[in-house]
Amino acid sequence: MLWVAQMEQDQLKCLYGQAKTLYVMQEYDQVLILIDSLLEENSDRRRLLALKVKCLNQMGFYDEARQLLDQLLSEDKGIGDRE
Repeated sequence: MLWVAQMEQDQLKCLYGQAKTLYVMQEYDQVLILIDSLLEENSDRRRLLALKVKCLNQMGFYDEARQLLDQLLSEDKGIGDRE
């Protein structure tokens, strides 16, 4: 079953690559859809949320972007506090 897990990881990496490409193409709505589906899989959460912040900012959703960024920063602070 290890190969199944590896295949899933490869698929998730591919979807993340697609999200990054769509971001460069300024297809922010599509990026958000991909990010939300990847977040459901709970894969590489921090990197996905960072890309989501960038998309929301580019789309003019500044308050939402700021809230999400604050959430990320508070999670980082919590990690540092535990070390």
